[in-house]
Amino acid sequence: MKKESDVQLIQRILSGDEAAFGVLVEKHQKSVHALAWRKVGDFHDAEEITQDTFLQVYKKLPTLKDPYKFAGWLYVIANRLCIDWIRKNNLTIQSLEDTPVVEIEKASYTDHVSEQAEIASSKRRREIVRKLLAKLPESERTVMTLHYLGEMTVKEISKFLEVSVSAINNRLYRARKRLKAQEESFVQEVLSSVQIPTSVKQNIMRRAADIKLTPAPASKPLVPWAAVGTTVFLVALLLSVSNQHLVRFQRPYSFEAASEPTIEIVDTNIVLDIASKPAVRNRAGRATLTRKSSGASTEVSQTISTSNTPADSRRRLPIREKVQTRSLPSITAPWTKWFVNKHHLSPAEMTASHDMIWSPEFGLRFQKTDEGVLLVGDWIEARRQQEALLDLNPNVILLLEVDMRGTDPNSLFLKELYSSDDFPWIRDASGKVILGAPAEQYTNLLIDFTHPIAQDVIVAQAIAAAESGLWDGILFSYWNEKRAVLKGYRSYEAEQNARQSIIQRIRDAVTDDFLIIVGSTDKLSFGTSYINGIILYNDHQDFSNDQHTGLIELESNLLWAEKNLREPRINYLQAKGVGSELPLSPTNRQTMRCFTTLSLTHSDGYFLCTMGVDWGEQHLHDDFFWNYPHKYTNWDYWNQHTNLHDTFLHAHGGAHYWYDFWDADLGHPVGKKGRLYLNREGLFIREFTNGWVIYNRSGKAQKIQLPEPATGVASGITGTSHIVPNLDGEIYLK
Repeated sequence: MKKESDVQLIQRILSGDEAAFGVLVEKHQKSVHALAWRKVGDFHDAEEITQDTFLQVYKKLPTLKDPYKFAGWLYVIANRLCIDWIRKNNLTIQSLEDTPVVEIEKASYTDHVSEQAEIASSKRRREIVRKLLAKLPESERTVMTLHYLGEMTVKEISKFLEVSVSAINNRLYRARKRLKAQEESFVQEVLSSVQIPTSVKQNIMRRAADIKLTPAPASKPLVPWAAVGTTVFLVALLLSVSNQHLVRFQRPYSFEAASEPTIEIVDTNIVLDIASKPAVRNRAGRATLTRKSSGASTEVSQTISTSNTPADSRRRLPIREKVQTRSLPSITAPWTKWFVNKHHLSPAEMTASHDMIWSPEFGLRFQKTDEGVLLVGDWIEARRQQEALLDLNPNVILLLEVDMRGTDPNSLFLKELYSSDDFPWIRDASGKVILGAPAEQYTNLLIDFTHPIAQDVIVAQAIAAAESGLWDGILFSYWNEKRAVLKGYRSYEAEQNARQSIIQRIRDAVTDDFLIIVGSTDKLSFGTSYINGIILYNDHQDFSNDQHTGLIELESNLLWAEKNLREPRINYLQAKGVGSELPLSPTNRQTMRCFTTLSLTHSDGYFLCTMGVDWGEQHLHDDFFWNYPHKYTNWDYWNQHTNLHDTFLHAHGGAHYWYDFWDADLGHPVGKKGRLYLNREGLFIREFTNGWVIYNRSGKAQKIQLPEPATGVASGITGTSHIVPNLDGEIYLK
């Protein structure tokens, strides 16, 4: 018999079915007990907390707005009760972080098996496991406990902790790697054998019987409002298509559905009319879909009313929810989605490790015809790729880069869009097209975006991305509004007017939930009401010189963007390491920590530190890299040649390095952005639910005092007092 979902059980409970609550308790009690034991360190106390958790759940269940988020809601309640228990007991227990290193080292598996008499005791075995887990960082320890003691799958842990599946997989992998094989087997054996006494559930049900549920307010029914909105949408749709044939419908609305019912149009082209400027705005929320019948000589076109919020992605979260429910730090990926040091992961897992990605093209391409701009290709495969990413990381933000300044006309994605001879490129006096961004050695050609035809094409691409449902927003990576970028061939005023027109037309044509992100090196002088975020670039690569001025400018720009741009805001800081050094060199580690903590203390944004590239310098194995590209995507090959990872691939734009520092699970921000520590100039602190971030550019090493013991992610030092070097930073986890 198929198990009932949480949503179904909640529906039954709120309808007065007490037995359903017993099923819900049975389903989740091990995960709650595992979390409680991880927090308080005692199995019996964890049982008490488990009982209190489910009683709180029963009382507050009518207030749960979204039943699909029950797992995360349950975690918040259990975690809060654990914190209250620890405070109530005046921290009398010894936390794992306070366990002396010598004692942890003594807790080896070899030492354990020599004490057979004591190991026979369940209590002793659990204490051994507790000390073994003390070797792990907080995030890995929690995941290991939930997996073995809570008997939770990776996906269940992901929902419980509200962390991506790929992050959970990474934590399990690292935890197993840190423990010896025998130790990991011992942990699994002991925790998997634990059974919660039946009295726990009996006590919960007995005490719950005395609780009278308060009905949910009429204005907040359990059934999602999306169902009502969907009904209206379907009625409007039926009225709008008139005598045209409707394409295939998905199954009717179900309480178990991950989203509202949708209309799926398979293997079609999206066409946007760009014949005239007014048509762009008038067509907001509408897509013309063209499909050629197999074996027929005629082409059938259908126009349907659509929401710009995609309906074909079953797990699609609203942008605001993606941003607010993710854990920090959030790492992004420009163009490249794989890491030279993560060859044990699949390409999909590497991609999904990021919280924001551009530019996934999903195998589609733009095509310009007399009818307009078409986004064509295998739509079934494109949606499958999108769903695969969302399965691994529901919070990932997907952006499509739209070329405005320069583009490569030979790109498969854009080739047919820019292939016409009369396209308005920037040309010199002889009529030759000018090479453009980002550097002369690229084949990118300068687009005259001041020309109406070029503007129409740019706007049409953005609207196509919005109406496809595959992307959350668009990116203009070379915005640079404070200076002319068309090499003096067009005036600064003409460029500004063109940008203003383009950005306004796009915003008028897409929904409020669709992102417009621009790349900039400074604050914006216009467009703040249209733009959701900026990508700030930092190109400083030498930390031996004074970087204070550049860092202060970045701090100021981040704080400005966090305050002034359009909601939802997606700001992003990209820094560069030293390309002539290996990723794990002391300088590059310091650079990465400095910019990561700068971003975390001054924004709620996204971050990446890439390896700088000196294109004038030949790196080791360059010929091998470029002549044999098939080998750097062959994971078996990398397993045999791991020594090559850090020797040359990091020096190219083809890949980047993932630092363990970014695996820190800070949770959500609590403290204010840009806050000075004890009013010390250049020393910043910010609190998160799971710890603190310190960023130091004060000019000297600084001693800081935390309110409770915490472990430095980079240093590995546990305590309340820590030293943070100058031009550096640290993440401290509770």
